[in-house]
Amino acid sequence: MRLVVRFSGLFRSLSGMKEVTLDLREECTLRDALQELKKNVQPEFVTQILIPLLEENNTGPLRLLVKNHRHMHSVAEIDVPLKEGDTVSFLPPMEGG
Repeated sequence: MRLVVRFSGLFRSLSGMKEVTLDLREECTLRDALQELKKNVQPEFVTQILIPLLEENNTGPLRLLVKNHRHMHSVAEIDVPLKEGDTVSFLPPMEGG
């Protein structure tokens, strides 16, 4: 299965890329994909974004992750199996009013 991961704004700078396609096993979860992503991005992205995101005690919303054009709302959502054609984007939080 292939998963496209896109990076915007600050995340593009931290990761060192605009987009990457991961080749994953079937029934892979987003958590598994994020672990695999560690091999493809710059170390700053791993330490500042991925490690905190994947911590077991992380119970907050995942506002920086968008799966299939929908913001993720809880860490539990990263344990749902992915499907062929899914896309994941790292988008910086929006400010303003």
